[in-house]
Amino acid sequence: MKLPHFVKQDQYISKSLKEDSLKRSKEHFSSIISPENVTECLRRMYFRIKAKDHTNENWFAESAHKHCVSNKWAYYFSKCKKIILIDSNIQVAHSSYNIGGIIDSYIEFDDCRYIVKLKPVTEEEFQIIKEKGPKRKHVIETIVYLWLAEFEDGLLIYENNDNQESIVYQVVPYAPALRAVQDKCRELMEYQMRGIAPKKISGGNAKKECEKCEYKNVC
Repeated sequence: MKLPHFVKQDQYISKSLKEDSLKRSKEHFSSIISPENVTECLRRMYFRIKAKDHTNENWFAESAHKHCVSNKWAYYFSKCKKIILIDSNIQVAHSSYNIGGIIDSYIEFDDCRYIVKLKPVTEEEFQIIKEKGPKRKHVIETIVYLWLAEFEDGLLIYENNDNQESIVYQVVPYAPALRAVQDKCRELMEYQMRGIAPKKISGGNAKKECEKCEYKNVC
């Protein structure tokens, strides 16, 4: 399609934005375990906290999008007459397990208080979740945040990126899942202190996880 003479596609600003996003993505690392990563391969988690080179060039853009969605929902909560927004973007951590992250919102509804985790997803992912329920990794992540915040009730909210449709799930603490996460964090801390990477995973799910891993080039 030919553009009118008073409109032209910009090259320079677009290039600068892309270069900046790529640079920030490449420089991303964290020595603290994030609850969103606790279901990953232990070796992948190790490479992340050791700041190894990775291939996720969209990390910063994805992170910025999640942050905007989180702020949007905090605004929604603040305007809803039946919900009280107590706080948003709350940092929580546990030094004994070297784990920490950010809770999107902390709300009160019908005399009950909830922490909120938001997950923007594609149309395809949303329809699968609508049919089969929330993803296991997101449920476990929410359980970890409940533990870190010392809460008994959490909300896991999925938002469809295409049309902003949402699904809300309630999540409560589940001790067996939390113990498994705590054991994994301890194990990772031992590898971190020794400076030795965990062994490669094997089994039925290994190929699937390795294909999507951003550290497969250094693994």
